[in-house]
Amino acid sequence: MSREKIRKEAESLFEGEIRDVLDSCLERVPDGELFCTNLVTLAESVGRDEVASVLSDSRKRKALVPVLAASPYLTGLMAGNPEIFNHVFREGGVWSPPSKETLIDEVLDALAPLEEESEVKRILRRMRNREMVRIGVRDLAGLAEVEETTRALSDLADACLEGAVSFAIREMKKRYGTPICREGAEEKECGFVVIGLGKLGGEELNFSSDIDLMFVYESDRGGTTGIASPDGEKRGEVTNHQFFVKVSEFVSRLISEVTEDGFVFRVDHRLRPDGARGPLANSLRSLEIYYESWGQTWERMALLKARPVAGDADLGRRFEKTLQPFVYRKYLDFIAIEEIKELKERIDLSQKLRSGKLWDVKLGKGGIREIEFFVQVHQIIFGGKNPSLRVRGTLPALALLRAERFISPGEEESLREAYRFFRNLEHRVQMLYGSQTQELPSGRDLELVAFLMGFEKGEELLEEVERQRKKVEEQFGKLFAREKARKEVDVSPEVISLLYGEVPPEEEERLLSGLGFRDVKRGRGHLVFLREGPQPSRLSDRARKYLREIAPLILWEAARTPFPDRAMENVESFFQSVGARTSYYAFFAENPKVISPLVQLFGSSQFLSRFLISHPELVDILLRQDQSEIVKSRTDMRRELGERLVRAEDFEEELAILRTYRNEEFLRIGIHRLGGNLSLEEFSHQLSSLAEVLMGYALFYARREVEKRFGKPGTFRDGDLEREAQFCVLGLGKLGGEELNFHSDLDVLFVYSHLGEGEKLTNSEYFAKVAQRFISILSTVTKEGYVYKVDMRLRPSGSAGPLVVSREAFENYYLKSAWLFERQALIKARFVAGDRELGKSLEKWISWFVYERPLPEGIKEEIRRLRKRMEGELGRERGHVHNIKYGRGGIVDVEFLVQYLQLLHGREFPAVRSQNTLKALYELYRAGILTEEEFTILDEGFRFLRELEISMRLVHDAPVERLTPDDMSVKLLKFRSVEEFEEMYDRVTEAVRRVYDRWMGNGG
Repeated sequence: MSREKIRKEAESLFEGEIRDVLDSCLERVPDGELFCTNLVTLAESVGRDEVASVLSDSRKRKALVPVLAASPYLTGLMAGNPEIFNHVFREGGVWSPPSKETLIDEVLDALAPLEEESEVKRILRRMRNREMVRIGVRDLAGLAEVEETTRALSDLADACLEGAVSFAIREMKKRYGTPICREGAEEKECGFVVIGLGKLGGEELNFSSDIDLMFVYESDRGGTTGIASPDGEKRGEVTNHQFFVKVSEFVSRLISEVTEDGFVFRVDHRLRPDGARGPLANSLRSLEIYYESWGQTWERMALLKARPVAGDADLGRRFEKTLQPFVYRKYLDFIAIEEIKELKERIDLSQKLRSGKLWDVKLGKGGIREIEFFVQVHQIIFGGKNPSLRVRGTLPALALLRAERFISPGEEESLREAYRFFRNLEHRVQMLYGSQTQELPSGRDLELVAFLMGFEKGEELLEEVERQRKKVEEQFGKLFAREKARKEVDVSPEVISLLYGEVPPEEEERLLSGLGFRDVKRGRGHLVFLREGPQPSRLSDRARKYLREIAPLILWEAARTPFPDRAMENVESFFQSVGARTSYYAFFAENPKVISPLVQLFGSSQFLSRFLISHPELVDILLRQDQSEIVKSRTDMRRELGERLVRAEDFEEELAILRTYRNEEFLRIGIHRLGGNLSLEEFSHQLSSLAEVLMGYALFYARREVEKRFGKPGTFRDGDLEREAQFCVLGLGKLGGEELNFHSDLDVLFVYSHLGEGEKLTNSEYFAKVAQRFISILSTVTKEGYVYKVDMRLRPSGSAGPLVVSREAFENYYLKSAWLFERQALIKARFVAGDRELGKSLEKWISWFVYERPLPEGIKEEIRRLRKRMEGELGRERGHVHNIKYGRGGIVDVEFLVQYLQLLHGREFPAVRSQNTLKALYELYRAGILTEEEFTILDEGFRFLRELEISMRLVHDAPVERLTPDDMSVKLLKFRSVEEFEEMYDRVTEAVRRVYDRWMGNGG
């Protein structure tokens, strides 16, 4: 039929205003002949009046016109099933999408009375066709974003699978009886669940997607009950495996078999264990064994999106929990990087093979697959240590990669925009004819797709495709760009000669000396290590190849550190600790940019070096150094740690997680401190925040464990309420002042609110056990180390006093028995864990006790006497041996002077009542108590000494208070010579002592 004839036929069906509407539509669509053909086809099937009523309604017309203009597929579904047209347009289905629960209920209700397989297939296919039209119309009309469309298609698949599983199990039970799991003497019906993988698992189906399925049953231990026959014998008894294979075959047939109504979804089973060769259904235990023993990296990536979609929900949750350790490794699995790189190379190769073909939205260069692969690589590599990345959808994963700073905001925005654009494009390509294709068409079909995408011409669409494609290609190309990264590193010829040249021993020593090595004989041993690897470990050929690649970079970076000898000693110790594990060598070969910060760290900080050598699995933090948070809030730390702890299997794993998190945060904070990214205040606050978060969780677990054995503590009356006794932890010293260093112990007090009797113990006994368990959780040494050492010597009556005290006893002690130094110690008291109401109430009482009550006579003399005793007994300075903390003009001079002035003026000036020395110092200056000169000397002096204390801890890996400066120390502290350091130290400490003496007196 000619173009003119089909147009006239379409116009002849309508008259009046509808004909005017038709003319208006024809002016906008890219192909009037197709539009008219679809219109006539639809009108002849569902009725002219019905179509006219939709066209006369501007809102409904906006939804129908894109279908008629460019989708023979959706038009055909409505023409073949007029009830679909009525549901979508006449009954308002297009405006009110159903929930997944509604769809499932509809399917189950419709299938419940059915006995015939053919009827079940008919119901499922008709529902599928109806929902395909509704979803497609909403999508083309701009009523749904791409996320809604993909989720709706996935919900449809879930609902149809739920119905198919229900019917299949019902029918199989009629033939074989009920499948039973037998665990010892216990028997129960065996569970069965369908796992969706790929786009179905990620709730990202497109209009022509296959659905990737895996069928899982609960246990192989058992079989079916069989069916009683007329002769009284049981028949049809089969194993659970046989039963569920038959169920799986039945479900697949119900969903994928083509009938006169079409099919529901094509089913793909190839992602199951052993692919097409493996059994169709597997028990949970057999899956666990398979993945533990033979699972490959590509299978881990396939399981990233695994989701229970139908059947036994509890079994589905067990499946997820069982397979999670395989998918997300506890520590960074470096060997997987090489395997993932090989997968990427296959993708790159497939792009070359596709050259000359039409561009494929999914598989083409810069297309959907590359975005998905980019996301999944990051999830596989980092999801083990970052539980927040364990999401199924591509867009949610991208957002989390940005939030966790694995990718930049710009990268996330580019990939998100491209992904949404390509998914919309994919849908419109498929909705033309319902074909299982992602190839971008040409000719007239390209113009139709451009129209559906909102472009005037096909050329405009192609331009936008190219723009989006290039953005993806750029990001995808950054993955594992090892060769490019290596070429950008330029090592000296001396390094290459030392490692791989024919150099005589005396020449080796000369070259090593020229690179800055002092112990050149030891340096020659380092060369042997770099050529052959750690001994006695025998490296694999693969590991040796990687070592040969990274050895020049290691030696070159060591030569650029302040002390190459120390750097290489620590490098060698690190690789001795990892032995012959190829994965670590692969990691450095794939990430050469990590080598520089690692070797710099090894040459600068003995504390961080030993930390990494003891915990080599933490090395991946260096990969994220430029992306990790420099400063984290307590809330962030609490959330991060909580997300890990909630996944712990038992108490031992909870303890391990606390220690691992502490180790990771120490390394993060130390790296940023070493890199100059953290000020003194930020550094101390980060460590103090970390301590509070860890104490909070430690106390939670201590309370839980004690409660398991001894029940609840006693209660007290609070008005009309009966309340449980409260318990809290107060921090003193450096913890209270938020001035922690790496080596700091935690000075704490334990206080409970009321005396009383609990379910099994008195409150005193009960909370003593809580405190003991709290200390044990923090200080017990495991393979991950310990969290903190806890110091209780500042509690009432010191080491002779009870571990915990009631509030009444606490207040009575300080009112009646406390020495001045104990009142002075309470200046830094601060609530840090436990019941906030009790803690804040105690803070308020302590502030009253310390600052509001009259001071005893001779306070200045007593504080000066105590300070002098510390200097003599603990400082013990002589010659060039300094004591940063207790020595003359040291940290304690500033602290004692500030605390004396706080006691003296805190009543009149509440602002000076800070637990933090620097804050209190500033408030004393603001109040006019200290002159500007005094404040400057004390502030700068305290900062210098604290910076020195922290730096020496990082440099020497010891709580260095007694300092004997040497070339290494002063160089790492950025001084040019020992003399320059001595001059600075003497100038600062003498100035501090002058101010101290001005206020406290010389005291002889």
